[in-house]
Amino acid sequence: MKESSARWGLRTRAMRAGDLPTVVMIERASFTSPWTSDMLASELDVQPGWSRVAVDGQDEVVGFLIGRQYLDMWHIMDLAVAVARRREGV
Repeated sequence: MKESSARWGLRTRAMRAGDLPTVVMIERASFTSPWTSDMLASELDVQPGWSRVAVDGQDEVVGFLIGRQYLDMWHIMDLAVAVARRREGV
């Protein structure tokens, strides 16, 4: 998947292993039963899955999306936005 164009100073890109500490922090702040860091890390290379992060102008992760593509549907597995960046169109 290509990197998205900038919008509101944000862009999306593929999630990287280095993004996981921030993704885990966003996950824990967002859900009462958050995915573990191992669960999130295991999604980086799942096929036919995809994981994306939204990053700001300083390449700081402000949100993420993890999904799977099946023959006849897309399935969103996990999605969250940093608390401080919610309601900003992330």
